[in-house]
Amino acid sequence: MLIASLEAMRGDLPRSNPLTLFSEEWGNGAMSTEKVIEDAQIALCLKITKLER
Repeated sequence: MLIASLEAMRGDLPRSNPLTLFSEEWGNGAMSTEKVIEDAQIALCLKITKLER
Protein backbone atom coordinates (compact mmCIF):
# COMPACT_ATOMS: atom_id res chain seq x y z
CA MET A 1 0.00 0.00 0.00
CA LEU A 2 2.79 2.44 0.90
CA ILE A 3 4.76 1.89 -2.32
CA ALA A 4 1.68 2.17 -4.55
CA SER A 5 0.63 5.41 -2.81
CA LEU A 6 4.12 6.93 -3.11
CA GLU A 7 4.27 6.03 -6.81
CA ALA A 8 0.89 7.71 -7.35
CA MET A 9 2.21 10.84 -5.59
CA ARG A 10 5.16 10.92 -7.97
CA GLY A 11 2.77 11.68 -10.88
CA ASP A 12 2.34 15.03 -12.61
CA LEU A 13 -0.35 16.36 -10.29
CA PRO A 14 0.91 19.35 -8.29
CA ARG A 15 -0.80 18.01 -5.17
CA SER A 16 -2.25 14.71 -4.16
CA ASN A 17 -4.23 13.46 -1.21
CA PRO A 18 -2.04 12.82 1.81
CA LEU A 19 -1.21 9.25 2.74
CA THR A 20 -1.91 8.58 6.41
CA LEU A 21 -0.86 5.36 8.13
CA PHE A 22 -1.88 4.35 11.66
CA SER A 23 -0.81 1.74 14.16
CA GLU A 24 -3.38 -0.80 15.39
CA GLU A 25 -3.78 1.28 18.57
CA TRP A 26 -4.85 4.33 16.57
CA GLY A 27 -6.57 2.97 13.50
CA ASN A 28 -6.24 0.68 10.51
CA GLY A 29 -3.08 -1.17 11.61
CA ALA A 30 -1.10 -0.30 8.47
CA MET A 31 1.95 0.34 10.68
CA SER A 32 3.51 -2.05 13.15
CA THR A 33 4.56 -1.00 16.64
CA GLU A 34 7.22 -3.70 16.78
CA LYS A 35 10.68 -2.18 17.36
CA VAL A 36 13.17 -3.16 14.67
CA ILE A 37 15.97 -1.05 16.17
CA GLU A 38 16.39 -1.10 19.95
CA ASP A 39 16.75 2.70 20.36
CA ALA A 40 13.88 3.51 17.95
CA GLN A 41 10.88 5.62 18.90
CA ILE A 42 7.47 4.16 18.04
CA ALA A 43 5.22 6.28 15.80
CA LEU A 44 1.47 5.76 16.03
CA CYS A 45 0.61 7.88 12.99
CA LEU A 46 2.52 8.84 9.83
CA LYS A 47 1.26 11.39 7.30
CA ILE A 48 3.00 11.87 3.94
CA THR A 49 1.98 14.83 1.76
CA LYS A 50 3.25 15.95 -1.63
CA LEU A 51 3.97 19.68 -1.64
CA GLU A 52 4.18 22.00 -4.63
CA ARG A 53 7.62 23.29 -5.57
